[in-house]
Amino acid sequence: EEALRLGVARVRCPVVVLDRGGEEQPSTEELAEILFSEVFASSSTAAFVIGGASGLPSELRGPAAEAAPGAASFRRLSLGRLTFPHRLTRLLLLEQLFRAREHRAGSAYHQADG
Repeated sequence: EEALRLGVARVRCPVVVLDRGGEEQPSTEELAEILFSEVFASSSTAAFVIGGASGLPSELRGPAAEAAPGAASFRRLSLGRLTFPHRLTRLLLLEQLFRAREHRAGSAYHQADG
């Protein structure tokens, strides 16, 4: 946990924390909007934080986290209220990032109805 806190404190790009208790549970379309209008608006890179088996440290869940030193911006999002293994969460995140990019590009890969 200490390494995670130090890592977030040192990052110089937008930070997106995936937290089951995150304020938002965006749809794919909403995630694409958040990513491209906020997260990647000022930087071509972002840091995504996924909690471990015991969740996230309290410093990354509370209001103080939003004032992370050096972070260009800070968002707390949720992939839903279900609990997933860390590796599966990484895969879900990667697929949703790809889907958001394809949605933004107008690709047929992402279909809102399917």
